[in-house]
Amino acid sequence: MNRQNIIRILCITAIALAILYILFQFLSAGNIVVSENWVKKFGFGEEPVDIAASQNSLYTVSSASEDKIIIRKLSSDGIVQWELPWSPPGEGKVYPITIRHSGNYVVVSAFAGARNNIYILYLRDNGIIDKVYKPNISFTTLIFDVEVYGDGSVILGGLTYNEKLKTQAYISRINPLINYTHWTITWGLKGYDYVVDLAVSEKGYIYALVNSTLQGSVLLYIDETGKIIRFTPLGPLDPVTLTVSQSDDSVFVLTKDFMSHNYKLFKASAMGSLQGKTINKPEPLLGNISFTDILVFQDNNLAALSGYIKSNNSINAVIILYHTDNVEPDKLIRLTGRENSMFIKLVFNGYELSALGLTESGIVVASYTIKISSPNIYGIIICSISVGIAILLLYLSWRKRSV
Repeated sequence: MNRQNIIRILCITAIALAILYILFQFLSAGNIVVSENWVKKFGFGEEPVDIAASQNSLYTVSSASEDKIIIRKLSSDGIVQWELPWSPPGEGKVYPITIRHSGNYVVVSAFAGARNNIYILYLRDNGIIDKVYKPNISFTTLIFDVEVYGDGSVILGGLTYNEKLKTQAYISRINPLINYTHWTITWGLKGYDYVVDLAVSEKGYIYALVNSTLQGSVLLYIDETGKIIRFTPLGPLDPVTLTVSQSDDSVFVLTKDFMSHNYKLFKASAMGSLQGKTINKPEPLLGNISFTDILVFQDNNLAALSGYIKSNNSINAVIILYHTDNVEPDKLIRLTGRENSMFIKLVFNGYELSALGLTESGIVVASYTIKISSPNIYGIIICSISVGIAILLLYLSWRKRSV
């Protein structure tokens, strides 16, 4: 085999490999890539309740015992920077509800003894309590969820009993920083209704997910003045949780069919249009998965659902990434380790996803990077140049042969 033939074979091989590389780059574009950043365990014997995030930090709140809660700040790499035990004086049993980061404050809500005995804590980022507020709530009202509004005020959601001993959904906006109640509203039919979950959008709208004995799951749209703009029945389904997209104010609601045990994901636009699809479970899991929380990435095309799988007398914490258009599972993230575990809450900044969970030894927080793969432009350019050079060499080789 002469030198010219060797050059031709090498050029043809280089062209084929370059074309295959370019095709692979374009075909693999759009795939979800998951990498585990870290997993941290702490708080032996504690029960985790909620997690929040700021730009470079995570915050958790847990129940340490019947008489205190523990608030922690974690760095971006999972190191506990400070922890603060807290209990209201003379109250006895206390249990956290939520933790949120808003402006310069970490806002923690808890109840002591009964769910009308609510405390709102405002902490500085260094763990020092700036203010503790106890709203005056009637003994006929119970609070199940607390959200933080953009101006530092909070939204309370729960139920209140009426004169017929039926319950109505209860939503109230208060500002503990100035000791002011903006408004209080109730909603309900002739049954038993209560707020399961609240969410606040960047545009200031409040969304309440209601459990109604007559209509199943109901989504309330509320403006900043407390006016109910509309309510949307979702059908005879048990409400689980909801989240608001920060890109277009659309709402994603997770529900469960109590008969079939299937989950259904609804997407409701800010204008009120509604789409609902049954969530397809990964085949190996069948019906053994339970979901606890949902987050939607900024482009609304990808949702993360946390929960746990029961199999072979064990419980394993999982996160499943779904495409929201067809609710098809794409990636399954399992918590590493041999302990029984479950994820209960999710939070993220951009494509950094953090999950709060419970294990046999206490609290676990896991961090993952979620990326959508894109073509390697520089690699494609280099391969294209290589193809051009190889074609030129082939042309010169054949031309020399013909001469």
